[in-house]
Amino acid sequence: MKKTLAAAMAFSLITPLAMAQSGSALFTQEQFQKLDTNNDGRVSEGEYRLFMEDAFGKLDADTDGRLVPAEINITVESFTTADANRDGALTRQEFLDQAMRDFQRADTNNDGYLTYP
Repeated sequence: MKKTLAAAMAFSLITPLAMAQSGSALFTQEQFQKLDTNNDGRVSEGEYRLFMEDAFGKLDADTDGRLVPAEINITVESFTTADANRDGALTRQEFLDQAMRDFQRADTNNDGYLTYP
């Protein structure tokens, strides 16, 4: 169950389509609270990155350092967007690069933090 929750949360956070919905919250309040580890009411780039690093480890069922579609529940479009070298698998770096690009897009005022509306 925890792996499924981590997978759903991680990929809902890095899916560009989730961020493209103007005027809607990027996270649920529960997700935001999990990400805001120091409870300051905002999610720093560091908090986000640490969560995503941990999520990658939880999602990598066969511990080969790569995520393939069979290991995760994600749309083909989202997977393809993150798969920079188009080899059909996401390395830790590809996963984190996509996550951090999405963080930067969501940080509309460029202060290095995300806040819950």
